[in-house]
Amino acid sequence: VSQADIAAVQTSWRRCYCSWDNEDGLKFYQTLFDSNSKIRHAFESAGATNDTEMEKQANLFGLMMTQFIDNLDDTTALNYKISGLMATHKTRNVVDPALFAIALNELVKFIGNQQPAWKNVTAVILSQMKIALSSN
Repeated sequence: VSQADIAAVQTSWRRCYCSWDNEDGLKFYQTLFDSNSKIRHAFESAGATNDTEMEKQANLFGLMMTQFIDNLDDTTALNYKISGLMATHKTRNVVDPALFAIALNELVKFIGNQQPAWKNVTAVILSQMKIALSSN
């Protein structure tokens, strides 16, 4: 990923994240759930069946993305964060890389701007997710 892509993603994420906890996070999750029943089912199976739980998950997603985006220029730290997330999902038997791809692709659409940079960054994140999911 180029430094220009990293800068573009970090800048656009910071703008979006300013209102993530009180508005955009829940909007994103509603859009994500409305657009994909597999995602909705995965979250409902994990207990996110009401607005309070969905908001909690949205906030966690925002924090996770912030950690990923803040570490785009530190591959070791980024891979560590991704591995930790995948380990948590493995314990819940959420191991389908397609679900993570759907969520990240929906995020790219939700953010709206800097889409080429976001696509490059999410491709790297998804690649590392697949590696982490395939390891013990």
